[in-house]
Amino acid sequence: MTTRLFEGLLMSAGLMALLVALFLLSVGCIGKENGDTVPGRETTVTNISRTAQVESQRQDSDVIHVENETEFRKHVLEADLPCLADFFSDFCPPCRMLAPSMEALAVRYKGKAAVCKVSLDFAETQALARQYGIVGIPSVLFFVKGKETQRLVGLRPEEEYAHVLDGMVEPSSE
Repeated sequence: MTTRLFEGLLMSAGLMALLVALFLLSVGCIGKENGDTVPGRETTVTNISRTAQVESQRQDSDVIHVENETEFRKHVLEADLPCLADFFSDFCPPCRMLAPSMEALAVRYKGKAAVCKVSLDFAETQALARQYGIVGIPSVLFFVKGKETQRLVGLRPEEEYAHVLDGMVEPSSE
């Protein structure tokens, strides 16, 4: 009887350790490669080079990258053009899968609509997530003259975003 109880406890502890390890892996606390660290923790040389690489890609992009509330106000709320705002995290696999579609939409709608990416990896954008009720990412919000008109939550095909933008773009600019 005692042996079975002991075996049961041992299995429960092993299962709990496995669940904890899976959780830590999913939130990015373990399993990092090349010395990467968790956001908000110490920066490593690898993180600095990765940041430089991402910054270089951003300079070649038609997507507007928003990292604080001032930039959000300027590029989304005060935009002259209709705007798509993709709320995302670099640590979210579906968000990373959506990135090429956002790039393609930025090129496709250049001069007709603004395509912005709002990174929730920055403390400065957390208030925006709360303000707009972002509970799942990716969340793509559409704005016209500073007012949200529609939102799509979760990974969708590029054409779903394009369909919404087509309805927002003025016929004279097509």
